[in-house]
Amino acid sequence: MKPGNPRSWRLISIKTFLAVAVLAALAAACNSILAIKDPTLEDAGGGTDATIDATSIDAAIDAAIDAAVDAAIDGPPAVCTTGACCSPTGQFEPTTKVCNTATEFRCNGASNCGDQPQQRTVQTFCKGDSAMCDGTVMNGAFSDLGASCTADQVCQLNGTGSPTCAPCNGFGCNPTANACRPAVVYLLGSVGGFRGGPGAGVPVGGRAGADAKCATDFAQRFPALACTTSHAHAVLTASLSDTIGTMSGNFGIPTTVPVRRADDDAPITDNWVNFINPNTVLINAATPDTTTPANRVVWTGASGMNCGNWADASQMGDTGDTAQKNNNLRFSQGTIGCTLNSHLLCVCWSGP
Repeated sequence: MKPGNPRSWRLISIKTFLAVAVLAALAAACNSILAIKDPTLEDAGGGTDATIDATSIDAAIDAAIDAAVDAAIDGPPAVCTTGACCSPTGQFEPTTKVCNTATEFRCNGASNCGDQPQQRTVQTFCKGDSAMCDGTVMNGAFSDLGASCTADQVCQLNGTGSPTCAPCNGFGCNPTANACRPAVVYLLGSVGGFRGGPGAGVPVGGRAGADAKCATDFAQRFPALACTTSHAHAVLTASLSDTIGTMSGNFGIPTTVPVRRADDDAPITDNWVNFINPNTVLINAATPDTTTPANRVVWTGASGMNCGNWADASQMGDTGDTAQKNNNLRFSQGTIGCTLNSHLLCVCWSGP
């Protein structure tokens, strides 16, 4: 713009006017902020605007402001005093807070026999509106805890402790009962009669044949006893090295457990040694009282008369009376020809 131009002077004047107006407005605002007394607010009774500051309205406003300030400093009022989900400031813990962690155990399998001990972690969360630990429960996945139990062991829970594999002491585990089978030796009189030596009819068949017949009889008539083939034998003398007296050593017959009848679980005597001792008085006979006289007679070969190791029908064989409880007749009541038939007395026990 060139000097001496009238338009420039008009613009300067307008700018100066606007500046003065702004300064006046700012002065008025300062007077209000500095609380310069306005004479028009004086009441008729000679009071001042200080009287308004002392009213209940102003007090209520101050109280509300104080409460808000206190809340901001101290937090909300307490809603609880104790509990797993009550915070130190008396507030309910949020739903993300874990209030309890526990470990659960189980025996994993179809039964407790041979099962796998397992464990898992269980977490409980706060509910968000309660001081109690009663919110969502989250179960972790089960994991194996050590080795699996064997078939001769039962997995046992121990409350809050780890499961254990308890041995069944050689008698095996009963998966139906989820427990060890009883430590018992059972006796059974065979259903059929067998010829002492080869020939017409079914012969004893030596030690192997006699044991097989006993195993079949136990399996068919009393399968719940779980007598395996290796644990079923005929009570007889089969040879000089295989006698009734050596059976426990030869076949591992348990000698410290009770002997009972398979038919009715009636007790016979305290142990196998007592049973084969002819001087021991038995509690009950080896076969029930209802057994007919013919069926209770069994081959024994007790004195060495054993049909030529149960292979010669021309010889004689010892028999016993299983109804006898108090004398040697239960093993040696007499001898008969090996072309004749007698039953077998069988022994068995459970276990692998």
